[in-house]
Amino acid sequence: DPLNNFGAPMSLRFVRDFVALYDQVNAADWPASIPAGLPVLILAGDQDPVANYGEGALHVANQLWDAGHTDVEPHVYPGVRHEVHNEPASRAQVEATLVDFVERVVS
Repeated sequence: DPLNNFGAPMSLRFVRDFVALYDQVNAADWPASIPAGLPVLILAGDQDPVANYGEGALHVANQLWDAGHTDVEPHVYPGVRHEVHNEPASRAQVEATLVDFVERVVS
């Protein structure tokens, strides 16, 4: 993909911002920083080591529910890795899930 810049070297600014974001979303109080009325859609694949093979997505959903969020919708797709929206096996299903979520939220 000519528009994908993954071949470029990472800048120190990127690394600094990534570490700061990682610290922020791993803080114990992060779920309370998300507005309670904000609908949240969580998408992950059960073969994705970044999301602890789907368990990380469910962990995030549980943290949000425990903090009082009521509109949290986790989806873990079997047999796919990180980019569930780009995997041929799950693309149509992810697309339908996303469209349904957006239509429900905006109506």
